[in-house]
Amino acid sequence: MLTVRAADRFGDNSLFGVVFLRREDDVVRIENFLLSCRVFSRGIEQACLAEVLRQARDTGARAVLAGYRPTAKNGKVADLYPRHGFTPVEGPWPRSFRHDLTELIEIPEHLELTADQEMNAP
Repeated sequence: MLTVRAADRFGDNSLFGVVFLRREDDVVRIENFLLSCRVFSRGIEQACLAEVLRQARDTGARAVLAGYRPTAKNGKVADLYPRHGFTPVEGPWPRSFRHDLTELIEIPEHLELTADQEMNAP
């Protein structure tokens, strides 16, 4: 699990997101990726994905799987995974994606990521 907090020159935005992960042998599944709409499109979603991918690779995973289930309120993120290097695959979600960890995405330059969670190796 990755919890997401942010602070800027105006103060602490507190806890506003979480990414639930599940490890299955050498594959990491993003089970749920929740962010408050007040911080979306500031690069934080890209930083979260970059950290998940980096830790997955660093702990020996060969791929990260994720899914998108369309709802009335989440259309803004329909292209989140393809926009960050994931490719469409057959899977358990209405739209499933896979990242093979060969080219990781970067954390946007205007953000500083401090990660204190660890993704356990199998």
